[in-house]
Amino acid sequence: MAHLQDLAARQLAVLLDVALSHAPGRYSRYIKAIDQLLATAPAPIRNWTPRDMDTALYWLNHPTNTTAST
Repeated sequence: MAHLQDLAARQLAVLLDVALSHAPGRYSRYIKAIDQLLATAPAPIRNWTPRDMDTALYWLNHPTNTTAST
């Protein structure tokens, strides 16, 4: 699970053009970036918590929701 969360964090960082270094506090910076994204999101997503979005990103990238390229 940690690997998928890290993948989601890296993908979000690229989308938001946010640097997420490997320094301590990376997850906090990731959650802060999500919070900033949610502040400008349309309703009803604007009402999500950063943790809700983190969970959604996790499941979006979960192996059961992806297919292998052929």
